[in-house]
Order: sequence, then C-alpha cells, then structure tokens
Amino acid sequence: MEVVESISIPSISDGASASGGQTTESKCECGLAPVLRTTLTFQNMGRRFWGCPNFLVRLTGKPCKFFHFIPGDKVIEGRARDLLLRLKDKQLRFQSENERLKKENADLIKENADLMKERADLIKRNDDLMKENAGLLVENGNLLHENGVLIAESESLVKKIKHLEKKVKRSEKICRRSQKVCIILCVFCMLSAISAIGLFIGLQRLH
Repeated sequence: MEVVESISIPSISDGASASGGQTTESKCECGLAPVLRTTLTFQNMGRRFWGCPNFLVRLTGKPCKFFHFIPGDKVIEGRARDLLLRLKDKQLRFQSENERLKKENADLIKENADLMKERADLIKRNDDLMKENAGLLVENGNLLHENGVLIAESESLVKKIKHLEKKVKRSEKICRRSQKVCIILCVFCMLSAISAIGLFIGLQRLH
C-alpha cells in the first residue's frame, strides 16, 4: 500500500508506543483516537505513522484520510529491507492461507452441521422404524394367535369329519344289509304270489 505524506494534521505527541499505541490529543475524521503503526512499503520501509483505526478498512463508504508520519523516522534500506519484505510476503501468504483455512473450516462446520442434521433425521427415521417394527411384531403375535385358533378349529373339524366318516361307513353297512333283506323279502313275496296264483288256478279247475 502506497502512503501519502503531504496530509497536514494538528501536532501529535510521538511519545506513544511504536507498535499499536494510541494518542488522545487528536481525533481522526471518524472521531476516533489515531493508532501508531509501521509501514512495510518498499519506499517507506520501517517508518512509523499515526493513522485512523479504520485506516485499512475500505469496505464501505469513503475511507478516512487521517495519516501522519512520525518526524525523524528513517527508511530501512538494504538487506534489512529485503528481509522485512520477505517477512511481509510470508505474512501475506500466511494471511491468505489463514483465510483459506478459515473458509475451509467454515465449510467443514457447515458440512458437519448438515451431517449432524442428517444423523438426527436418520435417528428419527430409525426410531419410527423401530416403532413400526414393534407394531408389526404385535400384529404378527395376534396373527400367530389367530392361526393357532384356526389350527385348533381345523383339527376339531378333522376329528368330526373322521367321526362322520365312521358313521357313514356304518350306515353303508346297514344299507347293504337292508338291501339284502329287501331282496330276500321281494323274492319271498314273489314266490308267495306265484304259489297263491297257482293255488287259485288249481281251485278254479276243480270247480
């Protein structure tokens, strides 16, 4: 970030800390006490400046232009500047990696929340299935009981059928005997009738 030194502000004491210190002798355009920072730009490496606490916040609205270098601070040059630039690059990479990890962590948190919700849904579904299974077990028990009753009734009917079959067989035997008796009686009757006719004819001839 390139900073501008030509902005004039009221005099500010430079006795505050060189790393994030604040002064209360002046206010920035935002009405806040300025903060002491150190610039890491190539042109002004290592120089301290007073700036608005929102100096780096430029997301909404017009940024505050409150800015003032500490008089007498020298620019760091040579090997020290190269080292600070490398450190700055590392810091930016770390910040970028940190932002990536934050985003990844947020995605993982969201994914974990989704998984937890899915787990809760599965647990609820499992509870519903358990209740349904319990109901089916009760229904199956009732069906088994009904099946036992039907089996008992069927066995009773089988016994009755066997008993009736025995009665039918006895009745058939009686019927066959009755038929024989009837045949014998019929033959006897026929013979009696023939004898009576013969006797009648004989009597007719005698007269």
